[in-house]
Amino acid sequence: MLQPKFPNFVCHKETMRQGAWVRDARTALLLVLVVMCFLVAIDHKNLVVRIQQHQADVEQLSSKLRQESMRRPAGARSFSPSQEGIFVVTPTYTRKSQLVDLTRLKQALQLASQKHNLLWIVVEDSDTKTDLVTHFFDSCEVPYVHLNIKEEHPPYKFKANTQRNLGISYIRSMKNVNSNSKVYFADDDNAYDVRLFDEIAKVKRVGVWPVAYSGARRVETPLVTNGTITGFASWVTEARKRFPFDMAAFAVSVEFFLRDKPVLFTPLAASGTGEAAFLEATGLDTKDLEPLADDCTKVYVWHVKTYTRSEEQYDKDSAHIKYV
Repeated sequence: MLQPKFPNFVCHKETMRQGAWVRDARTALLLVLVVMCFLVAIDHKNLVVRIQQHQADVEQLSSKLRQESMRRPAGARSFSPSQEGIFVVTPTYTRKSQLVDLTRLKQALQLASQKHNLLWIVVEDSDTKTDLVTHFFDSCEVPYVHLNIKEEHPPYKFKANTQRNLGISYIRSMKNVNSNSKVYFADDDNAYDVRLFDEIAKVKRVGVWPVAYSGARRVETPLVTNGTITGFASWVTEARKRFPFDMAAFAVSVEFFLRDKPVLFTPLAASGTGEAAFLEATGLDTKDLEPLADDCTKVYVWHVKTYTRSEEQYDKDSAHIKYV
């Protein structure tokens, strides 16, 4: 007996289920994308607002900083803002090696200031100027400015950008700054050859050079062919994109800071990206960078770590020595 043939409703139903699942998945994916775009837009808007607020804060600081004056101990040469010169901005914070690190940098700057019109702007990460750093400047023969501001951002963000921006604010607060001057952000835990400042003096817009012992590399450097940067031998490249530079590896024209809207460091930058974000803000490309230090073949700055060891139980008989 012949069996009647019925349509394969089971297969058809399964196909419908699969189609519905695909539609649901697409809908869910679309919703996720919409939400992500919305969140990114909000985050970008908040970032823009914060940066604008930060620029406003810098202007307010510039006004207040006009009350601060340069100091020049007896025997030191003076700094003239109206002449082409070098501004060296150094963030610093309290730690065991602070005095020895600052002393090492001071000695390099004392040599450099004999040849160059140089001002050292030191900014403490502190609510007040500490006794140790104030004492340190008693024997400083470099024209200097001593400032302080407390870091207000989470530790996972790029460190010391608040201090660097205060240094920029001070430069903006000065009158008759020569537009051919240069700015270098010199951390106090590096070692500097005085010849580096001869290279800084050559900078037109942004000059770059090698840095030794950055990350796990022997040398981090731009790669130069016939005077043009063609690549980078860098410790970290992904996070720093077009500009894989260490803070010690570049100096810039002061013109970037004298504009109505100055180029600033963003305290919101993630750790390891502060230099790249700053250089991106200049609007320049890698082809615009000036390779110095003999086409980036000479090292004049090193990352170093000062090892210190002291235990309180052994220091009782030397407690009368206050500053170490």
